[in-house]
Amino acid sequence: FLQESRYRSIDGSNNNFTNSDFGRAGEQLSRQAPAAYADGIEAPAHPDFPNPRFISNTLLNQTESIPDERQLSDYVWVWGQFIDHDMIATSRQQDPQTSSIYQFNSGSNIGFFPLLGLFNLFFPQPKAENINITIPENDPVYKPGSVIPVTRSIFDPNTGTDPSNPRQQTSNVTAWIDASMIYGSDEERASWLRTFEKGKLKVSPHKTGDLLPFPEGDRNAPAMDNLTNSSKVFVAGDARANENVAFTSLNTVFVREHNRLAELIDATHKDLPTDPLKRDEEIYQRARKLVGAEIQAITYNEFLPALGVTLDPYTGYDHSIDPSITNEFATVGFRMGHTQTSETIPHLKKYGSSLDAGSLELIRAFFNPSIITKQGGIEPILRGLAAQVQEATDTKVVDSLRNLLFVVTPSDGPVANGTDLAALDIQRGRDHGLSTYNDTREAYGLDKVDSFEEITSNPEVAKSLETIYGDVDQIDPLIGMLAEDPLAGSSIGELNEVILEDQFERLRDGDRFWYQNDPDLISWSAPQLGSSDMALDWLKELSLSDIIELNTNINNLPDNLFFATSFEDFSAM
Repeated sequence: FLQESRYRSIDGSNNNFTNSDFGRAGEQLSRQAPAAYADGIEAPAHPDFPNPRFISNTLLNQTESIPDERQLSDYVWVWGQFIDHDMIATSRQQDPQTSSIYQFNSGSNIGFFPLLGLFNLFFPQPKAENINITIPENDPVYKPGSVIPVTRSIFDPNTGTDPSNPRQQTSNVTAWIDASMIYGSDEERASWLRTFEKGKLKVSPHKTGDLLPFPEGDRNAPAMDNLTNSSKVFVAGDARANENVAFTSLNTVFVREHNRLAELIDATHKDLPTDPLKRDEEIYQRARKLVGAEIQAITYNEFLPALGVTLDPYTGYDHSIDPSITNEFATVGFRMGHTQTSETIPHLKKYGSSLDAGSLELIRAFFNPSIITKQGGIEPILRGLAAQVQEATDTKVVDSLRNLLFVVTPSDGPVANGTDLAALDIQRGRDHGLSTYNDTREAYGLDKVDSFEEITSNPEVAKSLETIYGDVDQIDPLIGMLAEDPLAGSSIGELNEVILEDQFERLRDGDRFWYQNDPDLISWSAPQLGSSDMALDWLKELSLSDIIELNTNINNLPDNLFFATSFEDFSAM
């Protein structure tokens, strides 16, 4: 059965016939550099390093916009988040003594659990390991001496036993670029999202176009991260789909794309079964295969080149390659997007004029799907992402992420307390036992640096690094990576580049279903795609602009959405 299988499993297993667990949801994150736990086994790394909030205040505080010099658009950080949620979800331990909002961690389950205390009265749970961040003196936002609550990431319980078997974290989603954020990484979620009629996914009809489905009181609906405890959150393949409205909008586009393809497949594929249930399954799987291929093509042909990342040419599938997500990629390299995120998103009507409400503040966009349902759907957001240059990849993080992350506040109300994503990122690296910046460079085949000036040509940043750390061999890998000067023709530094190159090459070369290796995509003609080309040829020329124009009322988008378009150019959109 496995040899003849044409379609991916939902949980990512059985892609590789030699190792069926490669890429499976629930597998360990791998490591490029050896674990550096303080006790060699599981204790958080670098206990003598400076306080993460102090580092955040001293180095990462952003007081003004610093646009990307290569004019990358906001689509870069949004697409980065989109595919991040396809590949990575490391959950945090949950403290059984509290029923409050669970702390953010990329891939965590955030939400209210009002019955948690009662549940644990009858079913005692292991107490979570706290690694709270103490607020330092003279903090400009938080009360000194208070804490940012942080609990450690969930790990494989068979690890962390001795120095030869250190703690290893796990990921809840498939490692593959397989559109799991659309379809889910477990059968229960995947099934709920389906209509089981002609291969389509569930949607919520809306005057602006179909949106993601709402649970509508369905007790069997998959859990979604939800800071507001509202019943009006969208349900998707990724539990974090409501995290911000830009990410939600992209997810919506690809659900529409699935249903568009399903209709075309139903109408044009002559080899479909006549039995309704078998026909539904076959249409669903073919559309799912195509959507996953589209996301792969956009990522490798547009997104990575826009960043300046150059991969070795594709030479075909290699079953010996382990595609697993590295801890360095999940906890360092792909957190670059946190410095790229803008404080606002232009909210544009057709022809480029702003909606009456003006630009969206990022602080109002967290877990607030009403922006989509009540303010014109997804199109104003998608136009705005194309119009604005993203923030540079550097050692600066905007206030909405560094001081006010996941604020729970009405759209026009006062700002409530949030948290510091930059400090959390630093602490999460230590939680995961990551090596130092220099040791990480060495593990990726780069030379170690001998001075702070070798890291960056910016004298202020070099001085801040020296003030904070004092020793180039004692730097958190995330901070060192972000401080590096961008390479020529790139928006990211040397360490960031090699982390991405390693991960994306292995995900491509170790994937039996990679779009350039898939027999269906090589042999299918493409009338089902709305094109006269062969499917593979069409995918090679595909752009994100194409997908958005096919599934929204937006027209005449620029060919490459990953570079910003001036407001004047929106007159035809």
